[in-house]
Amino acid sequence: MMRYTVVWDPDVQNALLNAWVAGESMMRWTLTAIADWIDSHLAEDADLKGQPGGEPSSRTIDVPLSITSARVEATYRVFPDDRLVRLTRLVFRIK
Repeated sequence: MMRYTVVWDPDVQNALLNAWVAGESMMRWTLTAIADWIDSHLAEDADLKGQPGGEPSSRTIDVPLSITSARVEATYRVFPDDRLVRLTRLVFRIK
């Protein structure tokens, strides 16, 4: 098992924060759950999870949401030598 530190690109983090501030309580709860899942899920073996992404050395993973029909996809890069995962993009899709 490889442990990683998960960091968010500032643009991704700011967009999530702005949506959280503008949202009502259910939206805030959902966004918090998404961020918590990403941080905890990618902290272990991130290099083995998800699928290869469109950019070199990037990976994408679907964030499970049982309370909504929306789909969230996270794109991240893994830096094994530094034991670092950098979240570079979040995409929200309504089904």
